[in-house]
Amino acid sequence: MDAVIGKVEKIFGEVNISGSKNAALPIIIGSLLIKGKTKIFNVPDIIDINNTIRIIKKLNVDIEFNNNTLIINNNNKIKKNLLFEEIELLRGSSYFWGVLLKDKRKLKSFIPGGCKIGNRPFDLHYEMFNKLGIKNQIDKNIIYFKKTKRKEIKEIIFSKESLGTTINLILYTVISKYNLKVINPSLEPEVLDFINFLNKAGGNIKVIDKKIYLKGVKKLKETEYKVMFDRIEAGSYMLLASCFKNSILKINNINIKYLENILNVIHLLGIKIDISNDSVTIKREEKLNKLDIVINTYPSFPTDLQQILTVVLLNSGGKIKDLIFPKRISHIEELKKVNADIDIIDNEIIINKSDLLNNEINGIDLRGTFGLIVACGMVDDNSKIINIDNVFRGYEKLEEKLQRINFPIQIVK
Repeated sequence: MDAVIGKVEKIFGEVNISGSKNAALPIIIGSLLIKGKTKIFNVPDIIDINNTIRIIKKLNVDIEFNNNTLIINNNNKIKKNLLFEEIELLRGSSYFWGVLLKDKRKLKSFIPGGCKIGNRPFDLHYEMFNKLGIKNQIDKNIIYFKKTKRKEIKEIIFSKESLGTTINLILYTVISKYNLKVINPSLEPEVLDFINFLNKAGGNIKVIDKKIYLKGVKKLKETEYKVMFDRIEAGSYMLLASCFKNSILKINNINIKYLENILNVIHLLGIKIDISNDSVTIKREEKLNKLDIVINTYPSFPTDLQQILTVVLLNSGGKIKDLIFPKRISHIEELKKVNADIDIIDNEIIINKSDLLNNEINGIDLRGTFGLIVACGMVDDNSKIINIDNVFRGYEKLEEKLQRINFPIQIVK
């Protein structure tokens, strides 16, 4: 699919934020640990979720998805392997490892895919599983896992924070005889939402002093759960509104405590912010401030919003250093095609104020493509982005939401 985008005069109106992709994925996959029915609300209807559903169906589990509600009836015998094409399309499919290895001595899996944003190996996952007595070998695009003797450990220390590895550890040990202290885990809001889900289903997981204390239980029970809002989607629309003069955008269905790191950056840009219980209003006037920022693990400004912030800073200038994914730079060459004045020096993105010109550009990864959409709105006439499909991996009803807030976009299939 391609997108044709017109010049944006100003953004106004309201946008309702969907459920979190990054919380929904482990919650949905974690429901496979529950025998019987699990009902999950506020699930975004996006490509990554639908690929997850396809994998679950291929594993011989009954699942229904309608109106952002997912019902999983897990009463069948789950298949042994993960040799499905959808695995290669979705990095979060690695979460199936923790679930299936719990009951299987051997497991074959395609190497999970996802956005190409630099070096994203699964070494921390393999290291964690090895500590629990699970070896792995890789042959071309297939990983072979094999359990050895169960290792009696009471503490795991992660060498660096990793959301995926933290989730996989919890999935593997929540139903077990383990009594674990996890040091240096990822404690992003989506991990906490996932832990809340498991605890509601009967898990015994506590977070104290930035550590996770997990005591394995015998089984989990049927439950219902509502997924948290998508803070990355919320931040995306905040930055979009910040990009265009005289914009006023109200963003609904949020929890403000998980947006402080994003709002702090919005404030530094010189944007006015009105906050209520479950909404925030962004008011962009004339001037936008320069900004120098270093991106790190939560609660720092999210790496997932780096590419969109890069586009916003074309209005004023600034520098961005992303310590999480310094090679998340697919958007840079595409922005240069529309006359963006950007350089990369020692993994730091140097952005100069730029007047953008029309040219055809290419959507390469999820967040970068959203940033390119914003950039096209800064061009004086119609612009075109080809291969926009990947943006629908993470943004629900994108075309509809953008059109409602005066952003002229048309998706061409």
